[in-house]
Amino acid sequence: MGSQWLILRSLVQAGLEVVKVAAIILMVFGHIDYIVDLKPEFSAICRYVFPFNMPLFLIVSGFLFWPLRGPKLSLRKTLYRIVYP
Repeated sequence: MGSQWLILRSLVQAGLEVVKVAAIILMVFGHIDYIVDLKPEFSAICRYVFPFNMPLFLIVSGFLFWPLRGPKLSLRKTLYRIVYP
């Protein structure tokens, strides 16, 4: 049962990585639309996609975050890096 769980978990992580990459690509296209004048059809698609691609990226990244040494030590190290750059 343990190996099946690991296989399923790796498949889910791979799927979430694909969603994360797609969200990054959509974010780039959304920013390109503001810089370069694109075709109206593509510009309309970017306007519909742009509001949800960043929250999607953040949510998926949160699911994929896995602290290596436990949440307490990871939080302590993160706060230390923020306070003492």
